[in-house]
Amino acid sequence: EAKYTSSHANFNPNEVNHIVHNDVVYFYGPYFNGKNLEQRKLSAFRDPDLFNMNFIDRISFILSFLNSLQNLHQNQRLVVNDLNPRNTMVNKDFFTSPSSEDEKFKNQPIISANIVDLGFALPFAPEEKERKIGNIIGTPLYIPPEMVKNRISSFFGDIFSAVSVIILIFSQLYYFNRKGVSQISSSDNFENKAKKMAQNPKFEMDFMFYFLNKDEKNKHKKILSLITRFLNLMQNEKYTQRPLIDECIIFFEEIRKILVLKQLLEENNEETNKDLGFTSEQIKIEIEEKYE
Repeated sequence: EAKYTSSHANFNPNEVNHIVHNDVVYFYGPYFNGKNLEQRKLSAFRDPDLFNMNFIDRISFILSFLNSLQNLHQNQRLVVNDLNPRNTMVNKDFFTSPSSEDEKFKNQPIISANIVDLGFALPFAPEEKERKIGNIIGTPLYIPPEMVKNRISSFFGDIFSAVSVIILIFSQLYYFNRKGVSQISSSDNFENKAKKMAQNPKFEMDFMFYFLNKDEKNKHKKILSLITRFLNLMQNEKYTQRPLIDECIIFFEEIRKILVLKQLLEENNEETNKDLGFTSEQIKIEIEEKYE
C-alpha cells in the first residue's frame, strides 16, 4: 500500500483510491510531504502559522478539516474510524491575488487540514449509517464509546473523534490530558486502554481559546458558549443524536460569518459597509439573526 501510494505524484486531497491484494480491498489517500497536526502542535510556539492565527483563520482551518471529512463521508462513503491529530495533515499554500494592485493579498499563507490515514476506513452502502463489527478499531485516545461498548462503526463515531482535532486547532492542547489518561497503565492492552478512555468525562474548555485575551473572550462570550455547546453535542453519549458532517460544516460556517460581520461592525467604516451593501444597523440585525 505504501509503495503504491508513494509511487504516485498526486497531491489531490479529495482523491481516494483502492487496490486489491489477496481478495482484500485496501483504501489509500494521496501522499503528502509535510507535517501532521500533532507534529505541528509540538512545535506550535515556534510555528507562527499556527500560533498567530486569529479567530476567523482558526475557524477556516477547522472548516478545511471538516470539508475533507465531508468528502470521505459523502463522496466516498467511507467511515474513517481513526480520526485524530496524527492523521490530519497540515498544508500551507500561498494565495496570490490576480490583481497586481492588491499587494496586501499577495503571499498570504492559507492553512488547511486534510485527513490522510485510511488504514481503518470501512466502505458503507448509500443508506448505511452504522455497522456492527467484530473488533474495536482505532486509536485508544480517540475511539468513540459506542465502538468500545458495542463494536459499532458509524459516521457518528467519526464526528465524536473529530472534536479532538478541532480542539487541537483552537488550543494546541489535547482535550484528554486529564483523568482518562492518568488511569491508563503501560501494561494495559489495546482493549483496556480503549475502555478507560471511553469513560473519560466531558472535556473542559477553560484552556481552549487561549489565543484570545480577556477582553476578547468577553467580547466573543456568546460565540464561545455556542462552540462549547456544539462540541459537547458532537460528543453526545447517545451517538445517533450527534450532528452529521453537513450540520457541523453549517454551524462553523455560520460562526465564521458572525465573526466577519462583527469585524466589519468594529471597524465601523461606513464607506466600506456601503460598498458591501450593509449599514451598521443591518449588520447588527444580521448578527442577531445568526445567533438565533
